[in-house]
Amino acid sequence: MKNAIQSACLFFIYVFASCSFSRNEVSLRVDIPIEGDKTVSVFNLSNGTQVYEDTLRGEIVLDSLSYGIHLLTVMWDRDVISPNEFKRLRPHTLDNPSYYSLQKRVFIDPREGGTIRLYTPDNITKEEIEEQLLSNESNITPSVEVGGKQAKSYEVYESMLQRYRQQFQHQRDSLQNLLYHYNDRGDLQQAATVNQQLKTLWGNKILPQFEAEEQQFLIAHADQVVVPFILLSRVTSQELYQSFKPVIDAMPEKYREFGFVKGLAKLRSER
Repeated sequence: MKNAIQSACLFFIYVFASCSFSRNEVSLRVDIPIEGDKTVSVFNLSNGTQVYEDTLRGEIVLDSLSYGIHLLTVMWDRDVISPNEFKRLRPHTLDNPSYYSLQKRVFIDPREGGTIRLYTPDNITKEEIEEQLLSNESNITPSVEVGGKQAKSYEVYESMLQRYRQQFQHQRDSLQNLLYHYNDRGDLQQAATVNQQLKTLWGNKILPQFEAEEQQFLIAHADQVVVPFILLSRVTSQELYQSFKPVIDAMPEKYREFGFVKGLAKLRSER
C-alpha cells in the first residue's frame, strides 16, 4: 500500500508534461457494432486525470492533452448482470445503471497528433461482444490504429503483454483439464503435482519469460519518451527498480532527469 501511494505521488512531481510545446490535434474514432448511446471516457493513467467523458457523437477531438498512457473506455447500457458480478456489487450500487464496457490503453504524445481508431473485428456482433463480457474469463480487448511513433511503440508493447496473458490462459486451461483428469481417476499424487504447477505457472514460468522480452524491448526503445512512462506504470518497489535499472541506464539523460524517474529510486522494498 505504501508503495502504491508513493507511486501515485510521483504522478504529481512530473514537470515535463506541463512544459510548453507545440500540440497537434488528437482525435478519437470508435468503430464498434453497438447501436444507441455510448459513453466514451479517456483517463490519463500517468498523471491521474480525467481527460474526457461524454456521450459519443461521431469523432471526438481531445483537448488539453498531456503525455502519458491513457485508458480509453467505451460504455453502453445493459440489462443483464452475471451472477458472479452481482455478488461483487456493493448494496448501494445496485440501484445505479449498469454498463458493458470495452477498454484499451494507448500512449498519447500531444506533439504527434493524429487519429486514434478504436475498433473490434468486422465479423463480431454486439451479442458476441456482450456474451464474452459476461463470461468469467472475458479477455476481449478492442484494437487500435494509431499514427504516432510513440503510440505505435506502446501498441507493440501492449501486444507483447497480451500475447503472454493468452499464453498463460492457454497453459492454465490445459493444466486444469489435466487436474480434472487425475482427480477423476483418483490419482491424488499426480493431481497434487499438477495443482502446484497451476499455482506457480505465472510467477515461475510465464512472468520471467515476459520480463526478459520486456527488458529487451525497453532497452531497444530507450531513446523514446514512451519508455519512462512504461516504467512509471511497472516499477512499484525497490526490487523492481533494481530489475529495471539497465533500462533506466540506457535512457538518455533528459529522460533519466524526469522527476518521476528519479523518484522511482526512492520506492520502498516489498520485503
